Amino acid sequence: MMLLVSYHLETIISSKQSPLTAFFSLEKKEVRLIAKEKRRFLKRPKTKDRQDMKVISQRKMNAYFIGGALVFVLLSGTAITTNVIKNSHRESTQDLTSLTFGKNNVDYRLQQFLDSFVMDYFTYPTEQSDQKAQEELVNSYYDNVPAAKLTSEDRKPSELVSAVLQTIKDKVATYQVTYATGDDLANTVTIRFSIPFGEKNGGYYVSGLPWIEAVNDLKASGASKNEVLSLTATDNLPQREKKELDDFLTLFFTNYTTSQKNLNLIAKDVQSVNGVTFDGVDYVYYAKDGSKVTAYVQVKFDIAGNKHSENFTLKLGRKKDSYYVNALEHTIPVDYADKEDK
Repeated sequence: MMLLVSYHLETIISSKQSPLTAFFSLEKKEVRLIAKEKRRFLKRPKTKDRQDMKVISQRKMNAYFIGGALVFVLLSGTAITTNVIKNSHRESTQDLTSLTFGKNNVDYRLQQFLDSFVMDYFTYPTEQSDQKAQEELVNSYYDNVPAAKLTSEDRKPSELVSAVLQTIKDKVATYQVTYATGDDLANTVTIRFSIPFGEKNGGYYVSGLPWIEAVNDLKASGASKNEVLSLTATDNLPQREKKELDDFLTLFFTNYTTSQKNLNLIAKDVQSVNGVTFDGVDYVYYAKDGSKVTAYVQVKFDIAGNKHSENFTLKLGRKKDSYYVNALEHTIPVDYADKEDK
């Protein structure tokens, strides 16, 4: 078939007739063959594949929804936590501005104000030209400068040595003040110095003339003689048993000052002490109750050449052929010798 078509095409081309005349000179059968062959070589263009919509199952949709919700919750939680931390930090920073004395909440700003007043009040220059400026500085602390009959001639040069705030109560602050005074600042005086103060518009002021009192002795007096510890009692332990206990105490206190590892073998929950040397036992009293022994001991330690005494109460128990410290207290009770009889 291809040869027949090619033949006729060559005949048309080689003939001197026009293509149209030559075409109509062909027989109908030959024309049909040429048309059929032409359709064979003309390919129909391919149509684009249709994009089918994918159907997602309900289970996947639920998983996507839950996953998105979890991400949202996590992000929200992170943001809330960050805000809480920032607010907590801000509140803790604000809390640092207050100081507690007993039941009174005292602003650190108040203490700073009072400290400055005490410093300026007890600083009085030697040079007369500076004294007037210092007086004006002190007067600036008052809301209304109180009337005073004092003059610069009534005061002597002074310098603050130390000041310790003791109490703040009922709008009165009391300091223990030590200051040097005299022409050459040779005299040192210690007093109680009370300052009345007020608060206005977020600031503080001295509301009147301060006053001076004698320093009280803060040490307790009149203690009962029955509460005084006296290390004079003697125990009734046999000498052989006593020596065994003495040797254990020497072992214990040696490790107490040298080795935590060895101390753990002979004592329960006792922390060793570094930088201290065991220097001997000055006193010991043993109270025995069956297989248990309580040792009341005063021990001497050496700290960089200085001697230091400490009291101990050790609860001892038997461990194989030796003893073991079950409990330790850093004290000896006043009635230690009576406990054995009770």
